[in-house]
Amino acid sequence: ALTRVGTPCNVSPERCEGKPYSFESDVWALGCVLFELLTLRPAFRAETIPLLTEKILAGAYAEVSEADAVPPEVLAIVDSALTVAPEQRPSIQQLLAAPILAAHAARHEAADREAAGTGQVRRDSRGHVTLASRARLPRKRRSP
Repeated sequence: ALTRVGTPCNVSPERCEGKPYSFESDVWALGCVLFELLTLRPAFRAETIPLLTEKILAGAYAEVSEADAVPPEVLAIVDSALTVAPEQRPSIQQLLAAPILAAHAARHEAADREAAGTGQVRRDSRGHVTLASRARLPRKRRSP
């Protein structure tokens, strides 16, 4: 796709060069969002779009200070997601396999499997999980 939407601070280097976005662009954007969630500031900041583009193309994201208290394992995930060369970025599956995320991902997968057994969710031919229609889901009772 070639649309020009989204937050300029989260645009991948390949989009800055006018190339189509892809799953790798999504991983880049995830790295940007994760950086901002962890530090409360954008990974890339500049006064103008050309300067912002220059920083993105160089992969020159803001420094993470000790005061940010970001665990090294989490910073490694951000760093890998913000790799300039898209072919060197991890896939979502690789990110979820990182030791700090693997246990959480396994719990969610187990919950998905359990829900699939009750008919609450379904997997399509590509393995994507979708909710069953609302009419089939058990309703939660409101507490008085």
